[in-house]
Amino acid sequence: MQRLIMNDLKVWATSQSPKPAMVNGARRVGKTWLILELGKLFGDNFIYLPMEGNSVVKNLFEREPGTTELVKGIEKYSGKELIPEKTLLAIDEVQAVPKALESIKYLYEDLPGLHIIATCSLMGLAVHKGTSYPVDTVNFNVHPLTFVEFLLALGNERNAIDILEDDHNVYLDRHAVLVKLYKDYLFIGGMPNVVNEYIKTNNLISVRNAQNEIIGLYERDFSKHTENSLEAVGLQQLWKNIPIQCQNDSSEGFSYKKIRSGGKKDEYDWALGCLKYSGIIHVIHRISALGLPLCAYLELQHFKIRLVDIGLLGAITQTIPAMLEDLSTKTAIIRGVFAEQFVLQEMLGNKIGVNSFGYWKHGNEEIEYLLASGLDIIPIEVKSGRVTKSNSLSSYIKNNKPPLAVRASLAAYKRHEALEEVPIYGIGSYLSKHKFKDSTLGWEIPPATP
Repeated sequence: MQRLIMNDLKVWATSQSPKPAMVNGARRVGKTWLILELGKLFGDNFIYLPMEGNSVVKNLFEREPGTTELVKGIEKYSGKELIPEKTLLAIDEVQAVPKALESIKYLYEDLPGLHIIATCSLMGLAVHKGTSYPVDTVNFNVHPLTFVEFLLALGNERNAIDILEDDHNVYLDRHAVLVKLYKDYLFIGGMPNVVNEYIKTNNLISVRNAQNEIIGLYERDFSKHTENSLEAVGLQQLWKNIPIQCQNDSSEGFSYKKIRSGGKKDEYDWALGCLKYSGIIHVIHRISALGLPLCAYLELQHFKIRLVDIGLLGAITQTIPAMLEDLSTKTAIIRGVFAEQFVLQEMLGNKIGVNSFGYWKHGNEEIEYLLASGLDIIPIEVKSGRVTKSNSLSSYIKNNKPPLAVRASLAAYKRHEALEEVPIYGIGSYLSKHKFKDSTLGWEIPPATP
């Protein structure tokens, strides 16, 4: 498996005296695999400390934070010496012992040059009041596999490279093949365990079972990390309501009253923040006006939510492949939700506009995403099918005259004046190529076989 973020981690790992690294993300997005893979660069100087289910490692960090005894304990457990500038110390699921977060700070200060990396599933931190997150760290946010990473995992390097190169001629030549693979991804999603299950079995029932196992893991986390029955009930009520909330249209957005009759904001704000902070859901706010920076114009009271992964979205809504193929009006809403979820995952996975996008609802104009690029605001409309005629985007272009407008759909690539029609499966690479990225990321891809 190849992950785009690995290149960033390698840059951190090869730097001199780096700050501690925190690898954040929802459960089962592949954080552990990343640090184990990174550890191969350090050979015998790699020390791996798994917190979850390991009482010996937990006990090392549960005593009062300090360096001397902790170093002795780590070296005794691992049978290896902690050597600054040479050792990579990896702490997996650090949130399992809140005191370990403070210990990272002491290790960094007292052993300068020691490479320290920790994975963190933020659900634990979201509910443990008084737990402080290390401030002086480098943070890496991990998301499910992007479509290109999915293709690479399947051994489909040729199509992956073609998408990365954003070659419009290739899109035309292989459009039907890439659309089929895109539809496979809509059901399977990008959770590494699920993708591996598909590779191993080529069986969609096994895929759905793997997705349900992750959903069950999340639900067990809810009861494990809530501190009282009211918090537990609120979190479960909100979670069970996700299928309904995800299908709300942009004009309505998130509705507390749909959780239960008479439901109010104050009852569910904690639960909503917990799911957002843990990376299980994403919150997309409506933009009130076309001003910069976009974050200054986010309407905090109007928003919609999406799940961490498109495959888990299918599992929680009980969506089957036939629904995603059906072109009737009875599946129009769920197909639209999946297309919008796909574009969101591609943006997040490619680090595009992470801190500078929202959705637009103004009069008869409904645009799925507005993305800031320098001094420009770029509309991105998302369509689930091949029919691309849209009054909303036409009206937006006429009224606001953006230098570029993008429509992602199942149609082949086409350009007409300011509007670019981009095949939805290539939207992540298209936006990356056009400099919408938050930072420059490289790729290391093996040569494709002819």
